Amino acid sequence: MRVTGVSGKLCYRYQTAAVLGSWSVEPMTGTAGHRFRLSADIQERIEPWIHERPLDAHLDFGSGKWVWSNIDPDEFTMKLSIELADHPTIIKESK
Repeated sequence: MRVTGVSGKLCYRYQTAAVLGSWSVEPMTGTAGHRFRLSADIQERIEPWIHERPLDAHLDFGSGKWVWSNIDPDEFTMKLSIELADHPTIIKESK
């Protein structure tokens, strides 16, 4: 099942490293364990944080966020495609 969203960010610790536009997450077949492919458009790269590692992916989903920690994407321009391991941490927004 493919899931899509329209906003998110990559963070280095508490600093925003990149602002994401539309994104999609889909399961990867033929791999061991729970693995997913994140594809996203980068709206803004923020120096110097974009070059730091590891990054965390924060994907806005409904009234909450999906967070994958400790990702290490290869260098990318305005498109991101990376393999994610395990399930995300789900953070619900308080109202």
